[in-house]
Amino acid sequence: MVDVNLLEKKIDDFLAELELEYYLVFSGLKNRLETAEVYEKYSDLNRKELIEEVHDLFDSTYEEKIKRIYSFLITSYIYKSIAKINDELSSREVEERIQINSERFSLRIALAYVRREPRRENRSKVYGEICDVIEEFLNPLLSSRIYKIYKLVEELGFKDYIQFCEFINQVDLGKLRQAAERFLSSTERIYKEYMEALIEENLGISLSEAERHDIIYLFSNPPRGVEPKVEMIAFLLKMLRGLGVELDKMKNVLLDVEDRPNKSPRAFVAAVKIPEDVRLVVLPTGGIRDYQALFHEAGHALHFAFTDPALPTAFKRLGPSSITEAYAFLIEYILLQKGIAEELVGYENTKKYLLHSYASYIHFLRRYSAKLIYELELHKVKNLEKAKTLYEQVMSKYLLYKYNPSIYLYDIDLGFYTGEYLRAWFFEAMLRKYLEESYGDWVNSRKAGDFVKSLWRIGFSKTLEELAGKIGYREISEKNAVEIILKSLF
Repeated sequence: MVDVNLLEKKIDDFLAELELEYYLVFSGLKNRLETAEVYEKYSDLNRKELIEEVHDLFDSTYEEKIKRIYSFLITSYIYKSIAKINDELSSREVEERIQINSERFSLRIALAYVRREPRRENRSKVYGEICDVIEEFLNPLLSSRIYKIYKLVEELGFKDYIQFCEFINQVDLGKLRQAAERFLSSTERIYKEYMEALIEENLGISLSEAERHDIIYLFSNPPRGVEPKVEMIAFLLKMLRGLGVELDKMKNVLLDVEDRPNKSPRAFVAAVKIPEDVRLVVLPTGGIRDYQALFHEAGHALHFAFTDPALPTAFKRLGPSSITEAYAFLIEYILLQKGIAEELVGYENTKKYLLHSYASYIHFLRRYSAKLIYELELHKVKNLEKAKTLYEQVMSKYLLYKYNPSIYLYDIDLGFYTGEYLRAWFFEAMLRKYLEESYGDWVNSRKAGDFVKSLWRIGFSKTLEELAGKIGYREISEKNAVEIILKSLF
């Protein structure tokens, strides 16, 4: 019979090594991702016999802890099977070169360039080359990966990939799609009206003329003349102190904000050991977006760093990503508090900053609502030949600007992370309302901080629905997110 405690220890060690590998590569300290070697070292975790044994144990007990372990094992089994493809994808992102002026850079650096380049002609040219590289070198790998995953989930006894993701994320994706469609319907007029004005003012073009690279640039940079008035790390530390969090005194959190060649432009947290070794990584590219990324990742880092060390690994590490994403959004959106925004950008720029930030908020929620619809259709029909056209149609329909269809696979995160983001956004809006109603100026309330810490301490031991129940809600709903948008933009 399987020793569950020993198995958990091995899972913890495996995830620690995997997180360290991701940290080294995506922080720019190592050039090549070598997860296949880590998976090979812990290959006994991917034995079909072990998976079947834990499955039988879950069937006989229905314990949540066993379900989490089983979910991890089958997910790990799939990731081990596609590890070489993932490593090759990562290598291509670094090795394939894109021409920028007289030099050639990696895809990751080119994406960072698109975020910063104000000249539309230059931005369009580089983004077009990025899409060409994705089409030629990455899409064949991404296509192979998807078909391999389809085969693996059926091998594990699931009807399809959708059912598999619903099981591991503890979510009804059909019900979530309905919430996403309601959100899209409720915010359509406001989105169009505000985006038209924002794009015209900042880019000098219409919404219908805009392309994906224009929107990436628009929301990666503040409105003209709006710049931070405070130092980034010091400001984060000050804001967290209002909640009674002394991040600079926490020995278990490393802040990595150094600029390195090949450092990923996408901020992330590597939870090497929870809660003992948590690493927060941000690539400073200049401007407000750095602050938002830092605050977002700080939310992840604090969730992991405050997790009760006495919890079993199943509840420290193994659970739906929507939980930790919700805490990340909660800390990020501290920057949307009017008084804090005034301190960040100055009183005279606060209105422009908040309108820009809330437009970004509604855009991201609409983008991920549209992505959820697209991904559900993609994985339902399992036809990649039609997927490119479907992607362009769905994204353009709900976002109202032009999408390059070449990124139809590159724009997908494994495991329906799109849905996890959406659930996180919806829950964060519910949690934020609860904190405002319970504590008033909750950002400067140590009692509010104590309550949030109490949520962080339980790690992943509760489902998102159970967390909603703790603050008086029966289900995860889009209504509070819609309410925030209606109240904030008009």
